[in-house]
Parts: sequence; C-alpha cells; structure tokens
Amino acid sequence: MTQQEYQMIQDFLTTQAAMLAKLDLDGFIDANSRADSLGTIKDPTLYRKAYKELDAIRDLAIRAKLYANAYLQLNRIAEKGEREESKSTPPS
Repeated sequence: MTQQEYQMIQDFLTTQAAMLAKLDLDGFIDANSRADSLGTIKDPTLYRKAYKELDAIRDLAIRAKLYANAYLQLNRIAEKGEREESKSTPPS
C-alpha cells in the first residue's frame, strides 16, 4: 500500500465517521426497535416481509454507532495530545 492510498483511506474513514457522529443513532435504533415491536401487531403480513430488513438495518446502525464512538475517542486523544504539546512548548 502506498502512502497516498493509506492517507486516502484514513481521510475517508474519518470523514464518514464524523458524519455518523452527527446523527441521532440512538433515536434511530429506538425507532427501529419500536417498528419491529409494533409491526407484528399493526400489519403482520408486512412485518413478515420486512423483519429481516429491520434487523439488518438496526444491526448496521449499532455498528455505525460503534464506528462514530471510535472517531469521537480518536478526537479526544488528539485534543489531549495537542493540549499537552502546547503546555510543553515555550511561548515565542
């Protein structure tokens, strides 16, 4: 892998994670779970057709939340490093 490829992937990952971190993934997961619960009552026929998709999208959202949380942790580490670096650098 070249340095350029590495940087491109890193940039892509951080950009996507930053976008995910702005979403209300908890709310989405809750709404999906409610749809899953209510679907069996409101429209059992439609639910039988859609339940696998509901489970798959909820699973994807849960993983997206993990991805976004990893990005937020990365930012906290970077910010802490910047603060520590600025403390140790004498003013010019």
